[in-house]
Amino acid sequence: TELINGVEYWINTTQNTYRTTTNATNKDSDGDGFDDYEEFIRKLNPLSNDTDGDNLSDYIEVIKYETDPHIKDHDKDGLADNEIIIHGTSPLLNDTDRDDISDYDEIFIYKTDPISDDSDKDGLSDGEEILNYHTDATNNDTDCDGLNDYEELRLLLTNATNNDTDGDTLLDGVEVNVYGTDPRSSDTDGDGLSDSDELNVYGTNPLSADSDGDGLYDGAEKTLKTDPLDSDSDDDGLTDWQEVYVSLTKPLDNDTDNDTLSDGFELNIKTNPRTEDSDGDGLSDYEEYLFDAQYNNTYGVDPETRIKYDSDGDGLSDMFEVRNGLDILSNDSDGDGLSDYNEVFMGLNPKSNDTDNDGLSDYEEIVETLTNPRNNDTDNDGLSDYEEIYIFGSDPCNSDGDNDGLKDGDEIRLGLDPADNDTDADGLLDGDEIYVYHTDPQDIDSDDDLLSDYDEVMGVNVTGIGWRITNPLENDTDGDNLLDGEEVFGFYINNNKYYTDPTSSDTDKDGLLDGEEKTWGTDPTNRDTDGDRLSDSEEVRKYGTNPLSADSDGDGVNDYTEVIMHTNPLSSDTDGDGIPDRFDPLPTTNNLHIIIAAVVVLIFVEMYHFGYFRNWRRDILAVGLADSGGTLMLFIPEEFAERIRDPGLAASGLMAILEIRNEISGAEQRSIFLSGKPTIFVDKGRYGYLYVFLRRGYRRIYRKIVGLHNKIEERFGEILESWSGLIDELEPIREFIIEKTGLGT
Repeated sequence: TELINGVEYWINTTQNTYRTTTNATNKDSDGDGFDDYEEFIRKLNPLSNDTDGDNLSDYIEVIKYETDPHIKDHDKDGLADNEIIIHGTSPLLNDTDRDDISDYDEIFIYKTDPISDDSDKDGLSDGEEILNYHTDATNNDTDCDGLNDYEELRLLLTNATNNDTDGDTLLDGVEVNVYGTDPRSSDTDGDGLSDSDELNVYGTNPLSADSDGDGLYDGAEKTLKTDPLDSDSDDDGLTDWQEVYVSLTKPLDNDTDNDTLSDGFELNIKTNPRTEDSDGDGLSDYEEYLFDAQYNNTYGVDPETRIKYDSDGDGLSDMFEVRNGLDILSNDSDGDGLSDYNEVFMGLNPKSNDTDNDGLSDYEEIVETLTNPRNNDTDNDGLSDYEEIYIFGSDPCNSDGDNDGLKDGDEIRLGLDPADNDTDADGLLDGDEIYVYHTDPQDIDSDDDLLSDYDEVMGVNVTGIGWRITNPLENDTDGDNLLDGEEVFGFYINNNKYYTDPTSSDTDKDGLLDGEEKTWGTDPTNRDTDGDRLSDSEEVRKYGTNPLSADSDGDGVNDYTEVIMHTNPLSSDTDGDGIPDRFDPLPTTNNLHIIIAAVVVLIFVEMYHFGYFRNWRRDILAVGLADSGGTLMLFIPEEFAERIRDPGLAASGLMAILEIRNEISGAEQRSIFLSGKPTIFVDKGRYGYLYVFLRRGYRRIYRKIVGLHNKIEERFGEILESWSGLIDELEPIREFIIEKTGLGT
């Protein structure tokens, strides 16, 4: 029960029970068009205008569409009753268009039109296409062959899901609409050739089994190798069918018995085209026809009296001449200077004064030019006899008039002179240039390298190098970025002319290509242009030094010496200690204490060995020992240099003395000796420089130097802080070293 405005209501139904509170002042509480009482009677919800929630009001469902307002999907098609509004389908029918496909399936599965039984308008209902034929109900031409599905299934009986029903590679639509062939048969005319082959390969008619109408099917002609488009493949006057089935002759040979009479002609004159002597009398059918033997035999005429039947006396009977259209009153019907008899005997045409149509009369060819009057190109070189004689001036009886290995016709096509065996005058035959060397016979220098093709293939003598053979198709045979001609004829670098090997990219084997040497300005025939004992390649690629200067950094020490002494040839002060490498006793270390110790110790050690200790401060200015290779360096004044003549003075470990250049020492070098010989004599300049390499035994000197370092620094550290105080304080240092080394005075 429910108390509303003082009145109690009890609402109960058997189908649906609604315990509601309706509006006592409005008889249609939900405004759906039914008053509340009627809704109670119809068992509807008086407080909802859409009892079943299908987006249609209860009133519209009952009054307009006659659907059940209690059921959301009246027709059980999977679509709510409001489908009529959304899709235009009937809420009372689960298949609105009655095509046997439910509205739901059409909309959501097959994407067809649920209110049209033929969505693609091809004449087949959607149900037929989907359920029976398995075609696309949304595409009226499922297989895209140019025929709609209805035509294929109902009219032509082709496969609507296969665009080439008969598998002949032609679309069904093309067969029907373009060629008119049967899309269900790969061979519409049944001639043994597929429609596709007839159209695309042989060009025959796929609608006619016998395209040329000769009585043979096109397929049979393919087997026989005859032309299915020509009823008489060999042009002998007989159709191919006649030759195969009647005369039994060869349809591809117009003269089966090789008697010079065509098969058709023989049938016309009633001779056997399969044998050259039909009557077996020893004369070929051609001879009998030629001399009209049959005519004489027929009338019993003696062959010796044949002249009576030869009005013009040319040896041919009047009958023969009449049959062949010759003038019976002229023995030279074509006026070419040869009798008709001779022309017939030689196989020429007595009705034409130029049998081979080459522009030369038969008489000219036989008597004057000695060419073949039956062949317009006697030597088969591609030029007619007339062209060779009157246009190009070549020999019509010789296919290669200039003997260069090329046919005259080929030469004309290539733009060459058939009367000149070397068109470009490079010394090579045109034929050899084409077939052997593959060069251009019209260009004396095919690769534009300044060398003629002849010089390249035969070889050329290069100054200072010798005989070389280069590639006439490659202007830079050795790939060194120099033309072969440049290398052979020479090129200039810094006003100097050089000849290099065009078959070797690196003539001097220094690791730089000849072209690179031209770029760098180095000598491509000298592996060490600046003479510093480093190859040009080492300088350019390894050390980065100047291959044109023996002393790249201008420090007075040549690049090679700096390399072996492990100093930087690009820096005049390798260790950055402020002492140029040329004066630095330890050029690879900037430890000032070690340097000073080395200098000081060796001053006195070497003075002791030399036995020269009268005035050390004047006589020996400095002695240095490199810290990484045992290289001894002495700085001596001019007057002391004269005393360095005894190899013992430079210690017993002397191995070699390096060359001293004037630009390093500023002095003239008198002599250099090796291994225990007098070392060096210097008499000019303020200082002389002596570099010597020492054997293992002399390394003890260096060890002493290093061992004394700490003690020298401890005792004389303050003095060593400044070079300026070194000379004045050398005496106590000397005494200390003598004491420690035991050298004595």
